[in-house]
Amino acid sequence: MTHHSSPIPTQLPLPLAPAPLLTEPEYRSIVTALAQVLLTAAKSDPGGHSDE
Repeated sequence: MTHHSSPIPTQLPLPLAPAPLLTEPEYRSIVTALAQVLLTAAKSDPGGHSDE
């Protein structure tokens, strides 16, 4: 069996690799902060693009 240069399934690109850089409380706080920023921006937007 000759081995041709085929992509090895175990070599995944970095973005697809599970890399827990943040702990769960940090992730939740970041998500909460982002949600608050988005809500504030949506409220302060005078007649903005609301998809509702």
